[in-house]
Amino acid sequence: MSKTRQTALLFIVLLNIFSFQLFEQNTIIKAGHFFDARSGKMLDNQIIIIQDGKIKEVGSNLKFDITDTIIDLSNSWVLPGLMDCHVYITANNPYRIKRSGVRDSYISESSSFRALRGAFVAEQFLMSGFTTIKEIGNDANYATADIIKAIKAGWIKGPTIIYAGKIIAPYGGQSRGVNIENEKIWEFEYRCRYTL
Repeated sequence: MSKTRQTALLFIVLLNIFSFQLFEQNTIIKAGHFFDARSGKMLDNQIIIIQDGKIKEVGSNLKFDITDTIIDLSNSWVLPGLMDCHVYITANNPYRIKRSGVRDSYISESSSFRALRGAFVAEQFLMSGFTTIKEIGNDANYATADIIKAIKAGWIKGPTIIYAGKIIAPYGGQSRGVNIENEKIWEFEYRCRYTL
């Protein structure tokens, strides 16, 4: 066998071994302070082994491979993902924005605009440690449903979203100062039929 073929064969073998090790990598988190939700205690100097996106093991003296990806949080506090059970990601306006009311956004903002805001806010929640949120609704024309699809498709980053769907409420329940006599029975029936 020629020297060139031997070199090529060796290269292929090494490449296969190296790529096999890459696919077998775990993510290791070195946590300086770790909140153990089961015991309710803060534990120091813990190692978290994540395999295939799930926590495999947590402990103080765990063995791991040198090829594993290591995230060093030795000077940080690590805790489980937080949950917020009452959010409006598509209507989440900063408190500094002066508006005469939520109804202004119904008139001036499309469902697409609110979905873009919701995608931005969903990522903010995730980056702030919230891994699950409960979207209460009030999101234009099902904008949150599309945000959930985009998160699942990997197009955007965001937490797990538990979605309530469109809000069904009588006039005066969600908006103030609306004359109930202007409500049409068929409109209420339409909302109930197609929202439920």
